[in-house]
Amino acid sequence: MDSRLSLPATEFVGSVSTEGGPIIVGDADLLVTWHGALGPGDDYGRLVERIPDDPRPNGIAVELGGASAFAWTIPTGSVEVWRQAGRVTLQFAWYPSSTPTLTQRLGLLNRPGTQSQWLGRVEIRTGWMGIIWAAEDVAEMRPWAHVDGEISSGATSDSGVILKLNAGVYSASQDEVVEKEGASAYRCSLIREGQAG
Repeated sequence: MDSRLSLPATEFVGSVSTEGGPIIVGDADLLVTWHGALGPGDDYGRLVERIPDDPRPNGIAVELGGASAFAWTIPTGSVEVWRQAGRVTLQFAWYPSSTPTLTQRLGLLNRPGTQSQWLGRVEIRTGWMGIIWAAEDVAEMRPWAHVDGEISSGATSDSGVILKLNAGVYSASQDEVVEKEGASAYRCSLIREGQAG
């Protein structure tokens, strides 16, 4: 059974879970050069040293196989991955109840945000974007294949997802949204450069 939720022009692809620390967004084929916390080279340790002392999420430039990618320094938890009218939106949300309704989730996704800031660029050469918990070694994740919306697991379940997208350079920006009912979110929007957003 397909667990993805779909509405016109909006698709919930899945969630990427973390046990703390940032996520990496990059070309899925080039993410195999990322070895996380336990693989050779301690990619994760070098990345954590670069995280600014700031409670808000930030973007940190990362290079994968000569292509630009970035790390998003979110708190511990899960990031919802949404595909929506030519963009990918990553939503790190807090809800007043432990099981949010689809209406609550879409309410945060579609509400205008504040405190916008640019995070970085992601170069998608192959037409496949990967989003992983940065502590993971992609070589150890299963499955990691060209299947649109595939959720992959490594040290934790649901620690990565692959999306089919048009090749190109995607600009990433972050904003915040707060609803009067108590739900709030940090959102990262990825829009292909040269495309109206």
